[in-house]
Amino acid sequence: MVLDERSVRIALPLGVARYYVLTFISFLDGVEAAIYGDHVDVRTVAGSVAERLAEGMSVAARALKKYNERWKGVEVPASGNDKKIFVSLMRHLLPSEEGTFFNALVAYSRRLRGYRPQDLAASFSRFGEGDFSLPSIFKPEHYALSRVPFMRGKERYDVKVNLDYFMLLLAGYVLSRVGRVMYEAGGGRREWHTLHVLPYDLGASPTRFSEIVKCLSQEGGWSLPPGLNPEEACMLWLAMTAPDDAPDVILMSMKDPRGTEAAKIGVSYYLPLKSFIAKSGRALMKIRKDERMADLLRRLLQKALKPAVADKAHDRAVELVKLLFIALQGGELERAELLLRASRIEAMKVSEEKKDEYWVVHWGRVLAEKIAQR
Repeated sequence: MVLDERSVRIALPLGVARYYVLTFISFLDGVEAAIYGDHVDVRTVAGSVAERLAEGMSVAARALKKYNERWKGVEVPASGNDKKIFVSLMRHLLPSEEGTFFNALVAYSRRLRGYRPQDLAASFSRFGEGDFSLPSIFKPEHYALSRVPFMRGKERYDVKVNLDYFMLLLAGYVLSRVGRVMYEAGGGRREWHTLHVLPYDLGASPTRFSEIVKCLSQEGGWSLPPGLNPEEACMLWLAMTAPDDAPDVILMSMKDPRGTEAAKIGVSYYLPLKSFIAKSGRALMKIRKDERMADLLRRLLQKALKPAVADKAHDRAVELVKLLFIALQGGELERAELLLRASRIEAMKVSEEKKDEYWVVHWGRVLAEKIAQR
């Protein structure tokens, strides 16, 4: 690749770190980007690519500040080992300032503006070379994947990166966070996880991805889903606010590191929004454009997604959401099946109008009638 001030080649690692890089690129204005195997080429429409990268770091700094104003707590979670890495980072970037991640991103943004093409090439063209180890939030899949047959669970992941690539991953991590959700950890245990939305690919319009993140990060309405199961409900939740040409995304929950515990992935869903919206077409639009129908669907999804134990209304909501998911993408037969199922159950429950299960079935029946209309 020829070095010039309008372009840069960035190496793409494997695992979650890859998607942090793609997240950061998706938030850059005025650039064109394409993936070629193990790297991505970024080129500006006009102006310096160093300036665009610096602006991206500033966007990440603002996102970090806004996130922590809403979700009170540490700026970036860390285990005991992770903290040692972050202390070293702060010494390099902020020798005479308060060592906050917000200040680190702002300082690095200023630093990037002075980079020449050869500086950018040295900083981002290779992954796995440098002085900084990766904290567990950059490699959460490693812990989970090492706890499988034929592996002892003690394998080390000793990849190191330079300061520039470290800050690239940090910015991607910050920009992918949308909030905190309750995760069912099994055995009746529940725990709070940080929810991340990651781009599966860059696609034709990377900025469409940032629109999804911004929508989920807001308060009220179709913001954060109240839970993460079933997967079909998560798909429907995102599809209700995603643009028509939405890219495919990965929805990942992460248990934050603390003390001796490293970061760990809870769920990781590949959500093919692009094909789902295309297949659902007019049926989905009927719900999206009707305020009452959209409200009923949100109530149904909230009931299905909210963690519950021995709750008939919750179980019924999950059943109807799964049928609705199929019906939206299917034809007249699938939609008739949903309508028949919901109508029969509603007739059986009509004497229980004051109970949650009746209203769940009622919402399902009304939605089924809506999408069945020609």
